[in-house]
Amino acid sequence: MSNPSNSLISDFCSGVVEIAPEEKTQIDYVYALIAQDSVYSFQMIVSTLVVLYAAIMIVMLQRTQDLGELIMMVG
Repeated sequence: MSNPSNSLISDFCSGVVEIAPEEKTQIDYVYALIAQDSVYSFQMIVSTLVVLYAAIMIVMLQRTQDLGELIMMVG
């Protein structure tokens, strides 16, 4: 399966802002993922990001709890 590419956003914005070739490739890829309804939907991408950020917050809260116990031991 090849990487999808849709250069609508990068072509439109390149007249206003300089875009490096690597950034242009990434922008085209992300826009193509959002624009495809059959493979990826915008709701699925947003849902995945919500789950990812929730997992990151849980890990950070666990680290904070361990740090609090260490501070209490020092005190």
